[in-house]
Amino acid sequence: MKPRRSFIAVLPLLVMAGCDLFTNFFNPTPPNPIKPNTDHPPILSEMLADSSSEDAPWIRNLSFKVEDPDGDVITKYGFELDFGGEGAIDKIISQSMSAKEILFPIGRSLVYYYAEAGKVKVKRNLEVIVVKPIPGNLLPTGGKLLISPAFGQYPSIVSISTPDWTDPDGTITGYKLDLIFKTEYDETSETATSSTPFENFTKTLYDVGNLTAYLTVTDDKGDETRTSGNSDSTERDDLVGRIVFEGNYFKGGSFLFSGTIQNATNNDLIANNSNGGGLEYRLIKEDGTLILSKKFEEDAQIKLLSPNGYITLDYKNNQLKIGNGDITKSSLGIYLWETMCGLGLVGTDGEYSIPIPPLDYTFTEPGANFVQILVNYSMNGKEYHKKFTSPLFPVNE
Repeated sequence: MKPRRSFIAVLPLLVMAGCDLFTNFFNPTPPNPIKPNTDHPPILSEMLADSSSEDAPWIRNLSFKVEDPDGDVITKYGFELDFGGEGAIDKIISQSMSAKEILFPIGRSLVYYYAEAGKVKVKRNLEVIVVKPIPGNLLPTGGKLLISPAFGQYPSIVSISTPDWTDPDGTITGYKLDLIFKTEYDETSETATSSTPFENFTKTLYDVGNLTAYLTVTDDKGDETRTSGNSDSTERDDLVGRIVFEGNYFKGGSFLFSGTIQNATNNDLIANNSNGGGLEYRLIKEDGTLILSKKFEEDAQIKLLSPNGYITLDYKNNQLKIGNGDITKSSLGIYLWETMCGLGLVGTDGEYSIPIPPLDYTFTEPGANFVQILVNYSMNGKEYHKKFTSPLFPVNE
């Protein structure tokens, strides 16, 4: 691209945009596809809860199907039982199998079930309500709660059906779905009712999170059977990222890291920061305590071209790199690399480097930490976001 020389008057602004731009971001990587260094948790794709007794107390054989996106071996399955649903765990079961027969008392109980693979763990909950049946009455039975897909990239359209329910000594009078969608920051709920089985009832999940669907089937005598299932909406794969730590860390030592995000699609992506704060990195303790948060507040955008456009923040050499892409200061509509004089922009083989101030942070205590990088971006006019999380790294005494 030929440099333009008609924007000399705005060079001071562009220098500030170039040098301040990403005092907050990413790792030197050549313009080739990068391999993410994240370890994804297992996905609980189906929960089965079959009753083996129609009288209270109720025996249920609980089991769940698990898939691991990375192909890791599931090493542990567990159940935490809250009889009474009052928030206190009454019994903990840890085993190498995914099924367990459990005796539930009359009343409401909560089951928290989880699976572990490597160092990551996923946990879900199931509500079990046992009522004392009217003598001689039989509960609705034999049906299914079908939820599809079990997991998918957001926005994910989930379809729910409830076929094959029958009542041995009467008729089914109603179906109720209680839907709870939990994200990292929010929880929403809704209820749907029908006098006939649900068929392809849809719910769109507009963020990364977990949908739990609770089904209640009622017969003409007021007896109820309940079951539940889940669907996970996952991060999009439009961007891939890698975070690298520089050396060993000690209490009182400086924190240096580098990281890269890269376009993994056949479309151009815009890292959108037109309102400020669209790009951020966080330093977090193992227990989730936020230590440090840095946002890019400049009114600018970075275009990551296809294929493999990338941006890298390198706090070892204190420079920002852009490969197969460009930067626009939104309020002026000026391409930074098109006014190269005075910016300190150096370009070789399609890669451009901008000097950035060093990261001024030292560790105050030992312990395990991780880094998150958050990106708001758009593709084909639609807005998305993605979070990259590094593995844990130690800070020694």
